Amino acid sequence: MKKLILLGLGVSGVSLTIGNFFMNFAIRRYSEKRVRKNRAKEKRQGGYYGIHQPYVDESVDWLHKKTSEIWKIRSEDGLSLQAYFLENKDAKGVFLVAHGHRCQDHSDTACQARFFYNLGYHVLAIDQRCHGNSQGTYIGMGVLERKDCLLWIEKLDRYFKGQLPIYLFGVSMGASTVLMTSGLNLPASVAGVIADCGYTSPWKIFSYVSKLWFKLPAFPILYLADYWARYLAHYSYKEVDIPKEMEKNKLPVLFIHGGADDFVPTSMGLENYQACKSRKHIVIIDGALHAKAYVEGREIYEKAVIDFLSEI
Repeated sequence: MKKLILLGLGVSGVSLTIGNFFMNFAIRRYSEKRVRKNRAKEKRQGGYYGIHQPYVDESVDWLHKKTSEIWKIRSEDGLSLQAYFLENKDAKGVFLVAHGHRCQDHSDTACQARFFYNLGYHVLAIDQRCHGNSQGTYIGMGVLERKDCLLWIEKLDRYFKGQLPIYLFGVSMGASTVLMTSGLNLPASVAGVIADCGYTSPWKIFSYVSKLWFKLPAFPILYLADYWARYLAHYSYKEVDIPKEMEKNKLPVLFIHGGADDFVPTSMGLENYQACKSRKHIVIIDGALHAKAYVEGREIYEKAVIDFLSEI
């Protein structure tokens, strides 16, 4: 009996440790040292975007040089959050742009932000919690960020006195963030959503990644990681399911996804699209990998956005 108890305690201890490791790997903020190390490694490997990397880097530089003001808000849980506001003379609207998971420099959204600006829109490029110059210890995978996004929207609505349409745009986790946000009580000025390669829920994407990268089943690892997330980050990976949010969303939505997405499977984008009950359209960029739909299918991508904006 004693051996069984010790064995049980040992297994429980190992499981909790592994669950905590997975949670830290997935949602705990990286140290500045680790961010610099990852950037250096990526640079040595030629950059995530391959032959398109020079254009992406140029767009990131452009975003920071074009920034008119640094905006800040305080989240519901007391974090200082930052965004870059790019003012555009005689703008016909404003785009709120949300980057993806672990993206510290807006590299996954800078090209699109530049495109929106050149179309004649103001741009507010937000640093999501735990990223860039925004505070935070744990990434919320959209569950926490949707509340932050609502605060940014309300700030934009007040700033423009409800006179300009607001469009929500995001890539990867940013896409899931804006899709989750669409289910909240939004100002009437919010006119539409563009979601590029969003997942269906934190639980489902982590289940997929744990099998893809670590060859591990969801049980018991993800259940334990979820326990730690609820205990330390105060949310559950199962808390929000985007297809359910799409059933009550009333905003027009343009879904975009890479046809060869190797991180957030294209099937997740299709599931979100199929669940959406509002006006909607979907564009699949053939052969595009994760978060590369714009650079690998720029002409198709831009036409889809222009058509979407003209229709709504």
